[in-house]
Amino acid sequence: MTTVDTIRRANLALLVQKYGSQAALSRHIGKDRNQINQWLGKGSARDMDRETARMFEDKCEKERGWMDQPHDEATPAKVADSATRPDYVRAEQREVDGDMGDGRVNDEVPEVIRAVDYTSIFIRSLMGFVPSPSRLKLVRGIGDSMRPTIEPGESVLVDTGCRSFNGDGIYLVNSGTGEQIKRLQDKGGIVHVVSDNKAYESFSVNENTIIEGRVYLIHHLERVT
Repeated sequence: MTTVDTIRRANLALLVQKYGSQAALSRHIGKDRNQINQWLGKGSARDMDRETARMFEDKCEKERGWMDQPHDEATPAKVADSATRPDYVRAEQREVDGDMGDGRVNDEVPEVIRAVDYTSIFIRSLMGFVPSPSRLKLVRGIGDSMRPTIEPGESVLVDTGCRSFNGDGIYLVNSGTGEQIKRLQDKGGIVHVVSDNKAYESFSVNENTIIEGRVYLIHHLERVT
């Protein structure tokens, strides 16, 4: 009979495989590597409690309850995980879209991209360094406020580890009304939220504005006829 402890131990092994090593996973979650050894049953076996399972789900961006459910390694998702070569960096599409408007266009744009693997060399040329696993995310833009730079339905590559303004550019921001993909510009010492679509007015950031990432790449979708 398969117990929840056995399932959690198997899923922990999948996370170790995803991040490349026990050391890499331990750094990502902020736990000692010896604890992972114990949870995996190497050395003195140690069962994983519910709180720890939820911690792994939060830190590794898995849906709630993922650690308690068996995951067949033969499924497409697991094949995709293991297919990422060590010299590549994977960015997965987030479930939450980034708003780029106020409903002026049809928001029901079909999803096209789920994940993209980039070479480490390419990521380094974009960002100046190669970030830790799970830091890069694809966010799909909804709305027309960033036209023509970003069209509705296009995905942008976001460094979610960037949590502060570090120069003019396009960011994922939240001013209290949800996440938005917007341009941030320093105008005389005051940072403004700017839309590339001139039909939208810019506004200055306030104390409630949160930066949730910086955009480094736009995946343009242009049909060839």
